[in-house]
Amino acid sequence: MPVPSPKKLFLWLNINPKWAWAAVAVFTTIGLLNFSAAYSFNQSYGLGIDIPARLFDELTGTWSLLVPLPFLLKWFELYPLSKSNWTRRLPIYLAAMIAMGLLHTTIMTVVRNLAYPVLGFGTYDPGELLYRYVMETAKVSPSFWFFYIGHLLYLKNREKQKEALQLASLQGELAEAKLGSLKNQLNPHFLFNTLNMISSVMYEDIKKADSLLADLSEFLRYNLAFDQVQKVTLKQELAITQKYIDIMASRFDQKLSIKLDIDPELLQKEIPVFCLQPLVENAVKYTMDASDTGEIAIQISQVDSSIRVSVSDNGPGLTAKSQGTQLGLQNIRQRLETLYRGAASLDLQDRPEGGAIAVLEIPLHAA
Repeated sequence: MPVPSPKKLFLWLNINPKWAWAAVAVFTTIGLLNFSAAYSFNQSYGLGIDIPARLFDELTGTWSLLVPLPFLLKWFELYPLSKSNWTRRLPIYLAAMIAMGLLHTTIMTVVRNLAYPVLGFGTYDPGELLYRYVMETAKVSPSFWFFYIGHLLYLKNREKQKEALQLASLQGELAEAKLGSLKNQLNPHFLFNTLNMISSVMYEDIKKADSLLADLSEFLRYNLAFDQVQKVTLKQELAITQKYIDIMASRFDQKLSIKLDIDPELLQKEIPVFCLQPLVENAVKYTMDASDTGEIAIQISQVDSSIRVSVSDNGPGLTAKSQGTQLGLQNIRQRLETLYRGAASLDLQDRPEGGAIAVLEIPLHAA
């Protein structure tokens, strides 16, 4: 049977270097505490002590447990105790406990026998080996169960972390599905309105209807590029909206005026995809339904720590807004809540000078 390489053995034992060094530090600390206790005990009775040799003994006594420890933890993983098998496996666990004690004592004795002469401590005397093995095995037996309990706590914590990651993943997938559903509700709404508009134009001007269809096709192709994303840069969102504006400009000729006032410093900031175009669409629809001419103003600026997007019109105001408008705004609000957890807002208000204004605010730190 081929002997596995150290690298393969480390991988099989699942030894993490950070945890390995942490174990060395812990066992070294225990060895130092044991030495401190032994030194204090001897001092309290006025007994002498060979400090270097005793310190070496205590450190090798704890370090010797580091060798069987990874194998023991792997064994716990492969052969766990459970309610259904504890009567069969408990004797095996007791045998493993004794085996750990014997291995620990053997390693410790061999290391001391080899190191004592080199370090100038003389010859190491373990005493009667039979009793030495019994004594050392009894001393480290509680450690076996401490290791087992620690292993159980580690597994429980790992399972909790795994469940937390799975929950976070499921919540993320649910949020993505919800956002996708909300976003997809906007596209048919826009498409339905635009096709109705083109249908009405066809009877008046076939060339204009053909131009509108070409613009719509370009708009939809542009939309497909962002079908799988929830956020785009402001520059990209403006490009999407500009396609819609081009369609409206072709539809209404010189009757519709749309002015843009954009802070160029914000162009690379991210905002939810398809959040601006529906606001412009609502403003255009209800303004042009009520009048032969319309004025729409789009302003995007930084206000404190937020990006403020405002779309105002000179239409009839909120009283003319239909349930469809409220549904469209509610759709955007739900997407904002999912993405920003209450840190973003969308408000629709009447303007004192007439018309309505939609104000969207997004936290700049999340953009």
